[in-house]
Amino acid sequence: MTNNLKTYVEIEGGTVTYRKKNDKIEFLVIYRHNLDDYTLPKGHTEINEAVEDTATRETQEETGYSVEIKKPLTIFEYSVVEKKNGKEVKIIRRVYNFLAEASKKVGQNLDTGEGEIDIF
Repeated sequence: MTNNLKTYVEIEGGTVTYRKKNDKIEFLVIYRHNLDDYTLPKGHTEINEAVEDTATRETQEETGYSVEIKKPLTIFEYSVVEKKNGKEVKIIRRVYNFLAEASKKVGQNLDTGEGEIDIF
């Protein structure tokens, strides 16, 4: 029963990233082989970090691309039940998404622990 669980809110930042290539617009997605699904780059905000900075940092860490934020998009929430210090808790994840343009490849794709990352 999740109604009696202690509840935490986590703030995350992410991007919907595009690039222009040969007169086309391509969007960056991450394919997680072990889950057989696609996702967008996002992650947890660090202490004293603006969500825009989280979004650009997480995108670069997960894909190797530096990005430029163009505008804010949606804010959405989802909740999960996880163990924290040995006890089940409810975590509400509030995700701030931004439209971003990929500027250049600056690093390697990281393995997120969920499988290979395919982009564009």
